[in-house]
Amino acid sequence: MKMRIISKVGILCLALLISLGVLFNVSEEKDTSTAVTVNNFNYELDETTMTAELISYVTKPSGSITIPEKITSNKAEYTVTCIGYGAFQNATITSITLPNSLKEIGDYAFYYCTSLTSINIPENVENIGEFAFVYCSKLKSVTGMLGVKTIKNNAFYNCRVLTNITLPESLETMGEFAFYCCTSLNNVVIPASVKSIGMSAYSNCKSLTTITSFFIGLNPITNNGSLYDIPNPFL
Repeated sequence: MKMRIISKVGILCLALLISLGVLFNVSEEKDTSTAVTVNNFNYELDETTMTAELISYVTKPSGSITIPEKITSNKAEYTVTCIGYGAFQNATITSITLPNSLKEIGDYAFYYCTSLTSINIPENVENIGEFAFVYCSKLKSVTGMLGVKTIKNNAFYNCRVLTNITLPESLETMGEFAFYCCTSLNNVVIPASVKSIGMSAYSNCKSLTTITSFFIGLNPITNNGSLYDIPNPFL
């Protein structure tokens, strides 16, 4: 009987030790993020990297706005590096000044911003997310983009008044339908840095009259004289 009791106690102790991670030196990662509101915008803060991601607004912004490079919370300073998922969706902004510290524009970031007419993308931005500017029906000018490496699927889908956009020498990947139905787009220069172009990236761009491609390896129209060896991004 004593042996059974000792055995049961031992099993319980062993289970407790395992659950605490003592035997295997297991430690849970601490969540170092927290959310704050600064000047009508909600930010997700990372206390390890001291960076901030703009995740949403409180009251729908309109007109011309500026996003700061740094924000302060509890006397600590955080650098704004990302515009998060759907952060400005349905906002009625006409233009926006983004900070030079920005590295990423997330998926759906400016979804359905139908009053947005222009945007300059800072040189430190490397990624433009999926559907980032979808249905920005008045977006005519996109400048900057000097450091962009990836334009994801449907990023500028249905930006019908976008007339010209300069793709940077840093660009490596263009996703599917990236500029689909940009019906006012008239000129495209694809730099040699591009490694892949998704299907129908420029499909239904009815005003497109000039295409200059330095796309090495697989040309978007032909590859070694063989038509459509990859899905044609212009169809």
